[in-house]
Amino acid sequence: MAVHNLTFGVELEFIAIHNTFGVGKLIYKSLLNSGIPATGWEPLDEDINADADVQSYSRWRVETDQLCLSAGEKAYLPPGWCCESVELSSRKLFFSSDSWREEIAKVLQVLRQIESSGCRFITNQSTGFHVHVGNDTLPIPLRTAKNVFQIATAFERCIDELHSQPRITVAKEDKYGQLCPVYYPLSLFHGEFFRELQAENERLGVKGELSDTVLDRLARIEEASSYEGIGSHFRFMHPEINDGYGTHGHFSSYNFDNLFAEEQADRPEPTGTIEFRQHTGTLDLLEILAWVSLTCRVVESAGSVSTSDLLELLVRSIDPDVSLQDLLFALECPEWVMDHYLHQGIIGILGDASLNDSTEKPVNDPLVEMLIAQNDDECEERCSEAAVKAAINSKFVSGLYGLRPDVKEIKMPETLVTAPGLEWTLTTLEKGGMNVQSEEVVSLARERVLSHFAKLYREGVTDFSRGL
Repeated sequence: MAVHNLTFGVELEFIAIHNTFGVGKLIYKSLLNSGIPATGWEPLDEDINADADVQSYSRWRVETDQLCLSAGEKAYLPPGWCCESVELSSRKLFFSSDSWREEIAKVLQVLRQIESSGCRFITNQSTGFHVHVGNDTLPIPLRTAKNVFQIATAFERCIDELHSQPRITVAKEDKYGQLCPVYYPLSLFHGEFFRELQAENERLGVKGELSDTVLDRLARIEEASSYEGIGSHFRFMHPEINDGYGTHGHFSSYNFDNLFAEEQADRPEPTGTIEFRQHTGTLDLLEILAWVSLTCRVVESAGSVSTSDLLELLVRSIDPDVSLQDLLFALECPEWVMDHYLHQGIIGILGDASLNDSTEKPVNDPLVEMLIAQNDDECEERCSEAAVKAAINSKFVSGLYGLRPDVKEIKMPETLVTAPGLEWTLTTLEKGGMNVQSEEVVSLARERVLSHFAKLYREGVTDFSRGL
């Protein structure tokens, strides 16, 4: 279950504003000149796709993307200037090595040097910062993937505090007329998965009431017996989503689809990674390092936590008093990561959309400077504490998180009874002739414990010192 050789890759999406040159090719050449292995703009006669270095994710890749300026930003784009969408994907990096921090800093320094030539790089709501976390050449274990899915589901309201308002809610277009990328929260997929279960039960004539509290959702995740089972939580039809076509993991803030092959999705060979997709675009070094560290720590913790400790953590997620700080502490995040997210206010430094550097930029067309100012204003508004809190409160009150808005207080003892409950359930299953050492039986026991606490929560129990 443990991830012994944690690896990751980042995808940085940003927009280049310029009037003189093709930026993608310039970034590619500048990376090579700085000693950073890169691909994406080779000569046409060079068969780079056959290069083993590229196939093993050993180079940074420079590509175009489908990004756009907001209506407010576009109004200040000077005649003769254009915007170019860029996606800069890293090579495979090893989390246990300190060199990845220096490498990312070096890449950002290359971008700063390009900016000194008159180009400006910005991030806005159409851009994203994605992190793929893997297990080197091995896939993330199924048990670890389920644990990550459960942690992200249980603590969605806490993790939302780290993101800008459009990445918390479900929005296709913001007030500035900018199309927002499709990053639907896990809670939306859980809601649709639940509705499809209800419809299927009605079709089959199955009696019994289903429920969709966050603990019910965690129990349903436990029922997944394969990577494809996890992926099924992200596939549904909706007339207002994706123009009526089916969704998949790439539409979600967390993408598990890379864990299994799917020919029709042009994914014959899975990369074996979990993709964290919720973060808005940023070129700020400190924020990049913090988010990489947090996402990798989530996977590390999910791979090493004991079953009883994880159940204890998951059940506590229904307590309104459980905070982001509690979650970061439970995950044993590095102290500097906790300081970054807790002591700089909600979403920390995400309001700075440009490269975080004191290097003086060249004087550009006045309209360009007005465009940059407009970009700063829009980013600051989306990342404001008021906007983030309002978005979280809206999801909480609507029940989207799977939490009961009418429950204001829950009594949680210092130690819950999930461990004894788990042991009792395993003993019962063993008496029934089941092999309690197998993952399938342990998963069944976990599902029963979570379902029990879900039943108590649905019935209005506020003192969780009760046992099985």
